[in-house]
Amino acid sequence: MSFEIFSEYPCSTADDVRRIVGNHREPFRELEDVYTRVQLLAPSLVEKSREYARSGHYRYGGGYKSLVHSPGGESLYTEEVIKPALRYMEELGVYPPRVDVETMPSFSCFIQVHFALATPCLIRGEEAFYVHENPMLKEPVFKVPYFPGSSWKGNFRKAALRLISQGVGSREVYERLFGPEIEQEEAFQGRLFFYPTFFDRLDLGVINPHSRRTKAGTNPILEELAPVGSRGVVSVLYLPYSIILRLDAEGLRREVPEDLKFLSEILTSVLHIWGFSARGSRGFGLAEEQYLEGRVAVAGVGQKGFSSPQQMLERMEALCGIVERREL
Repeated sequence: MSFEIFSEYPCSTADDVRRIVGNHREPFRELEDVYTRVQLLAPSLVEKSREYARSGHYRYGGGYKSLVHSPGGESLYTEEVIKPALRYMEELGVYPPRVDVETMPSFSCFIQVHFALATPCLIRGEEAFYVHENPMLKEPVFKVPYFPGSSWKGNFRKAALRLISQGVGSREVYERLFGPEIEQEEAFQGRLFFYPTFFDRLDLGVINPHSRRTKAGTNPILEELAPVGSRGVVSVLYLPYSIILRLDAEGLRREVPEDLKFLSEILTSVLHIWGFSARGSRGFGLAEEQYLEGRVAVAGVGQKGFSSPQQMLERMEALCGIVERREL
């Protein structure tokens, strides 16, 4: 028996593909993990079985497509990889992120929004060896499609600059939240910290570039994505460490409300106006207007729930009003 998995399970013929996927009369029953099956289809890229491995039979289906796409419900990948992994992560306390408001420094803030996608979300994966060129980014251990905290920060930063250009917020508040630009001499950590978002579904989309001459599709391109209706949680921690360390009461009363109001505007614009996915200019990566659940907590002040963007802005305004009036 070979100890190299790709040698043990070749993928050079249609029969090989069917045995790996599991719809052969003699399937590889020991391949219980769906992600492993997807990985084993990658060698087909240099074989004649390439198209069959990706899409199966034109009439009967099969192949990679049958593992990650199901037009009538949840895909096999969603059912057997994503859902169990999300349960494990919740049991471990990994996701959704939990913050104990009682132990947070005074006037720090935690915002968490449970949302559903109104449009697909796409973020390119990093797998160098895959059955096609456009895998969705997946968490390395659990193989769940996810959106990194660093990507949230990049989207929030870009949205903040666009809002400032429209007269909302200021450069001063922007630098407090995100830190100064790299080229500036004085560098310091911004006040925002972002957690990753994991999606509860994976599906398959197809791009079909059209010939300018014939107006017909020429070469369909597969891409993995989190489909419409997928659920995720965006979590942001605001920590005004600089003014806490200075024990600057007036700074707290002035800066914290300014920061939090601007943060609310940024979050709303990212989720509902500009999107946070690749191909955002085409409407990808937008959340539904009705949230599954939302919560904003300001340490030492209080916390409030909300279920829509407008409610979030109103609840944040109310909490900021308490900060501005509080005797410190």
